[in-house]
Amino acid sequence: MLTVVDRAPIPWGAERSVVTQVYERGLRAEAQQMAQAQLDRLGNSDWTVEVRSGDPATTIAAVANESGARMTVVGLGGHGPAARFFGNETALRLMRTSQVPVLAVDSKLRGLPKRMTVAMDFRESSIEAARLALEIAAPGATVILAHVVPWERKNYIPEQWFREHEAYIASQLTRITGWLGQSKKFRIHQKVLYGKPGPSFRAGAPSGCLISWCAS
Repeated sequence: MLTVVDRAPIPWGAERSVVTQVYERGLRAEAQQMAQAQLDRLGNSDWTVEVRSGDPATTIAAVANESGARMTVVGLGGHGPAARFFGNETALRLMRTSQVPVLAVDSKLRGLPKRMTVAMDFRESSIEAARLALEIAAPGATVILAHVVPWERKNYIPEQWFREHEAYIASQLTRITGWLGQSKKFRIHQKVLYGKPGPSFRAGAPSGCLISWCAS
C-alpha cells in the first residue's frame, strides 16, 4: 500500500523552513495512520504501508515501475468532474504517466464487474488491457469489445464505405476474441461506434457507465 503526500505549499511570506518540515512530517504521520487503518479494516496483514512525499501521480507511477508491478489500483473520487475536465484528477494523470496498467475503482463498486466495455484500437496495449479486464471480471460477465471510428455518419459519406469498414473492424474484433480465448467463460460481444472516442465510449458503455467497467 502506497500513499503519497503532496508537497506542502509554503504560505506567502513564510521564512522558517523548520516549520514547513514539521508540518510535512505531521502530514506524513496522519497519512500513515489513515493508510494503516484502511489496511486493518480491509487489507491483509502481510501487506506493507509506505508513505512518500511528492506529486502523487508521478510518484505512484515511479514506484509501480520500480517494483515491477503488473497493475496499479487507485480510487476514483474526491476531485469531481471539473478536475477530470481540466486533467487535474490524480487517477487521470496517473493513467497518462504510468507505464504500468492502471485500474481506477469507483467508491460504489461492491464486487467484481459483471458488465465491461473494453476500448480497442487493435494495438498490443489495448489487447493487454482486455486480458487484464477479463482477469478481474465476474464469472459469466458480459464484455463488449468496442472500437470507435473517429467520423460521424453523414449522408455525404457513401454508406457502402461504412459497411465495408464495419466488416473489417468486425473481423479484427473477432480475431482478438479468439486470442483472448475466454469465450466460454464470458459473453463477449462486439460494437462499432462513431464520433469522438471519449463521448462515444461513455454513451456506448453498459447502462451509461462513465468508466470502463461497472459492478451491476
